[in-house]
Amino acid sequence: MSEAKLFNIIGAFLFGGMALLVPLQLEETYKQVDAGLFIGIMGIIYFLAVLIYNKNKGIFVPFLAVLAFLAVGMIFLQSLLFGGHH
Repeated sequence: MSEAKLFNIIGAFLFGGMALLVPLQLEETYKQVDAGLFIGIMGIIYFLAVLIYNKNKGIFVPFLAVLAFLAVGMIFLQSLLFGGHH
């Protein structure tokens, strides 16, 4: 089994399991939509990262660096973008 196939199978089980748990654990529709969108976007990013890793390993580390920069930046920008709740 190739590495790409293994990562795709692992991702399918992870994100499929999380998607299955959303309607089972969340009762309100707007929370289900929010969680579903989050899981969908994370799944797209995961499979895009696997694709980039398999096609061009030289661009994989900069791709992860951009994701890390965006993640840390969102810590500070989320209250400006989405409003503070505290």
